Amino acid sequence: MALKATIYKATVNIADMDRHFYHDATLTLAQHPSETEQRMMLRLLAWICHADERLVFTKGLSADDEPEIWRRNDHNGLEMWIEMGLPDEKRIKKACNQSPRVVLYAYGERAGHVWWQSMQGKVANHKKPKHPFPG
Repeated sequence: MALKATIYKATVNIADMDRHFYHDATLTLAQHPSETEQRMMLRLLAWICHADERLVFTKGLSADDEPEIWRRNDHNGLEMWIEMGLPDEKRIKKACNQSPRVVLYAYGERAGHVWWQSMQGKVANHKKPKHPFPG
């Protein structure tokens, strides 16, 4: 029998004075059985940092063709792709080709910094700047 996702609820109050965005949201996060609590909390933090009424969690670990979080416009076009972890160059290229804005949240203590050092040169030619978190 397959393990089921653990469901968490979070209520957030956003007061982003830099963007003049104020929003109250009740979010539902599904923690995949293979997902750590650290990764799930990073997804929540990413949503809060980029809070927007159109920002939604996707299927995440359950879907290889989607980012963790995305924002779509009125015509269902992709506006922002938020990726978690240490993606390979192919995944970053796919994100850059599908979305005008790509944000990477790398985690894993030292592994994140080592990964970014190895990826910086490989992704420098892509059309969008990449900024890993934590920077």
